[in-house]
Amino acid sequence: MVAKTARSPSVEELSLFVEFAPAAMAMVDKEMRYVVVNNRWRVDLALGDQELIGRSHYEVVPDMPAHWLEVHRRCLAGATQKCDEDRFVRADGTVTWQRWEVHPWRDAAGQIGGLLIFGEDITARKNRDLAMLESATREQQRLGRDLHDGLGQELAAISLLTAALAARGTTQGASHEAAVAQLSLLAQRAVATCRAMAHGLSPLEFSGNDLTRALREMLSLQLGTFGLQTHFDVNQTSPLRLDRVAQENLYRIAQEAVSNARLHAHANLIQVVVEVNPRIVRLEVRDDGSGMPAQATSKGGIGIKVMSVRAGIIGARLSVEPGRTGGTTVLVECPQPQ
Repeated sequence: MVAKTARSPSVEELSLFVEFAPAAMAMVDKEMRYVVVNNRWRVDLALGDQELIGRSHYEVVPDMPAHWLEVHRRCLAGATQKCDEDRFVRADGTVTWQRWEVHPWRDAAGQIGGLLIFGEDITARKNRDLAMLESATREQQRLGRDLHDGLGQELAAISLLTAALAARGTTQGASHEAAVAQLSLLAQRAVATCRAMAHGLSPLEFSGNDLTRALREMLSLQLGTFGLQTHFDVNQTSPLRLDRVAQENLYRIAQEAVSNARLHAHANLIQVVVEVNPRIVRLEVRDDGSGMPAQATSKGGIGIKVMSVRAGIIGARLSVEPGRTGGTTVLVECPQPQ
């Protein structure tokens, strides 16, 4: 008994298959000239109602991925090719992501007559993947800012206080009890900050989600640890309607401004004023220090850049200017949600 061999479909049969297939499909000859295309192909590639039969695919959609020439060559040699993710510019200029599968087709004589191309638009899935990647990147950036603004500041304070203790240790009869107690408090706070960051908590957690209370406590720490004179004032004529993210970023901007005043401007007095009205929340940090170097203001040190990023996240306006009577004034204005 003679076994029957499978018959290759004719060109006409392939054409019917392409034309009525639900997926995007096209049949081209060896020079990539269209033999038949279906409606899904026209839609996915934004080709509209223009005449395609007999025209080269490279002419119709000139911005093809570079590796397609190699795909073309290999398929004409008899191989099947798959492209899982191709960034593809459609005929109307929009960017999409496509998955392709390319097969050679044969004529009645068994010779390769061209290519059969299956296409699938995966733009929605790719956009979801990119959104997840961007979200992860933003979270890494947030963690970096929190390390710089939170834990970094507290560890710097511990380092300065330890250095002061070492210097005083050379003096006979010097009492370290108060300094050691303050050092212990700072270490506990740093540990708490580290744990909060590990759990994704806001610094407002420590103050019952009260922004003004958190700012007041932050200034008190400056007085208790470094002996700086501080003044805090609140002028509130409307409820504070900012969400958690906005309040946290305002707190971090104030924390960075206070730290810059202490470490770089060697200020003796730091004033923080919060004004809350129906339209806007104004946070102002003023110091009597030596002012910021012109280079730092023009080029922007990491502190200014971090404050600018935080202001941008919450749609606020940030300015860092010389104070009217010396020192530096940091002003951030954040619109209240309607």
